[in-house]
Amino acid sequence: QATGRMRFIDIFVFCLAVFCLHVSPECVSEELVDQIRQEIMAERVLMETRIQSIKAEILEELKANMTLEMSTANNEQEKKIISMKEEVDSITSALSADVRALKEPPMTYFCAYKERWTISDRVITYDKLILDYSNYDEAEFNIQTGRFTAYTAGVYTISWSSYTYLENSQYVEMYLYKNGNQIDETEHYSGVSGYSGSGILGEQGGVTIIIHLNKGDSVELHTNSMDGLVNRLNFCVSLSQFDV
Repeated sequence: QATGRMRFIDIFVFCLAVFCLHVSPECVSEELVDQIRQEIMAERVLMETRIQSIKAEILEELKANMTLEMSTANNEQEKKIISMKEEVDSITSALSADVRALKEPPMTYFCAYKERWTISDRVITYDKLILDYSNYDEAEFNIQTGRFTAYTAGVYTISWSSYTYLENSQYVEMYLYKNGNQIDETEHYSGVSGYSGSGILGEQGGVTIIIHLNKGDSVELHTNSMDGLVNRLNFCVSLSQFDV
């Protein structure tokens, strides 16, 4: 557009000069022609400078837009790559844990021993652990509190046995408690009824139960009302099958 304008001015001036020469040669002096020529050249230089400036501005804007688009595309691609990597890492970690669980399954075996117990309505505590074995597990059996706390969720086998001494109408009653709640089906009862003679009744018995424990669940052996004597009590907990 600017080039066309300069051509138009050149043609216009040229025509004006020709017209003046045709009508009166004296109307156009050399000074006037030089002045017109200089003005035309100055206008041409100004237009060319402006054109170059506009071209440079357009090129810079195009470069900026392309850089922004490329940066945005790169950022989106980078986010997708990071997301895919995190997903792959999560799947890999889960698979590694599953493989490890199959190759190295958690194992827990505890057995506690109490030589003598006579207290009613109390959680039984123990003298010692006669078996304390765990592999890839962090279960805890606290003999001071008498409580076993599971770490691995799964099916557990719990059993106990004892030897009781009873006189006259004495009796012993014990229950397994889970998370502080009595499990009625685990009642262990020994008693003497309708015996008026002298002597001591000795009885040995036990209970075995299979229950499910989640991580953090606890179990304990608890006496109810009793006036007999419990001897040589063994209380054992083992993980039979972990949850998969």
